[in-house]
Amino acid sequence: MPDAFHPIRVDQFHASHDSDEDILTVAFAEGNDPDPENYLILESGEPDELGRCYFEIGDRANSGYDGFAGWSLAGRQIVLHFTAACAQRFTCPGLVLALPDDVEIATVTAALQQALGITAPPLGQHTWPPILP
Repeated sequence: MPDAFHPIRVDQFHASHDSDEDILTVAFAEGNDPDPENYLILESGEPDELGRCYFEIGDRANSGYDGFAGWSLAGRQIVLHFTAACAQRFTCPGLVLALPDDVEIATVTAALQQALGITAPPLGQHTWPPILP
């Protein structure tokens, strides 16, 4: 399995909560196109038979439920680690979201924590493999 994480240079960030259906949507996209090719969408709500958190990466064909084992913060990068099954499916260990300076890190990390239901470890205390350049 390749060691390189799939990069997304975030130009668009969106987080919203639909109170009628109790669904949180968190989206990251590269470029400013209204229909981007390189993106991540997370939608979470009450767990059902499919899972708790739906994800889509670049295309509906690259979607599923509960595909992330954890995440960490490395400067202005969010490192999302796939579960073993997703890492094998996508032939990479996860995603690296490079955040622009105008996106508030606290807002992004709070949205991720709520969407994924996973708290990031304190800086420097994660046991994930190192990020390759």
